[in-house]
Amino acid sequence: MYINQTAGYWGQATSTIDWCEENYATTKYVSEFWNSFTNMFFFYFAYHGIKNSLKMGLEIRYVFCYLGMVLVGLGSFMFHMTLKYSWQLADELPMIYCTAVVLYCSYNASNLGKPSTIVPILLFVYSVLVTVTYVYLNIPAFHQVSYALLNFAILYYAYNDQQEIIRRKSRFQSDFNILLINTTFGFIISFFLWNVDNIYCDNLRAMRKVVPPFVAPLLQLHGYWHIGTAFACYNGILHQQLLRIACLGRERDIEIAYFNYVIPYIKFRKAPKL
Repeated sequence: MYINQTAGYWGQATSTIDWCEENYATTKYVSEFWNSFTNMFFFYFAYHGIKNSLKMGLEIRYVFCYLGMVLVGLGSFMFHMTLKYSWQLADELPMIYCTAVVLYCSYNASNLGKPSTIVPILLFVYSVLVTVTYVYLNIPAFHQVSYALLNFAILYYAYNDQQEIIRRKSRFQSDFNILLINTTFGFIISFFLWNVDNIYCDNLRAMRKVVPPFVAPLLQLHGYWHIGTAFACYNGILHQQLLRIACLGRERDIEIAYFNYVIPYIKFRKAPKL
């Protein structure tokens, strides 16, 4: 990662990672202004997800999924604002915790009986072990593999439940596919831009100096990682909720709608006019 030791309000960077955005270029109080404030999308999507979950009367565990997004967004905001190692951990480790909650939801989507007690215990132990090991080893690859394992487990359970529901000729089939596409490509495209930001940092910095000031922020490509992953996480949790609704047999009462033709959400179906 690009290392820039320019000091501002927060002093010298202590994080093991620094990004391509010029430190304290916008204000002396925020090290990476655009990388910080693009995390507002986590709060935006989480707010709508929580409000919608409560309105639809779904289990409280889905609210915790969206609260996990808030935790990730807050940690990332503070990390990019300060470039301090403690906030770096507050950015990276909540990714494990939030994903563990989503895995619990995925595991229980088709369970119509009493929720499992052993699974949350195992996920808690896993999260603690990852936390302690990562703080001790400080190897980014370990964190990435630990995070990936949780996501593969989510995909496994979600895929099995979705296939079973589709076999029952669910009217949610196209909605499932759209939400999965949004989730997958949200991660892939934002991950691609993140790596372009890393690899071509010098070129991007040179370009930001010659383009008009209002264009320069658009070339802060790591910020698109925050926007894309916030969108992907929101769609992924929504996919989990739709699976749960189908497993509970509430398909006739529920439908997917779109805010501004882009952002999906769950709502009650309107009764047909007589």
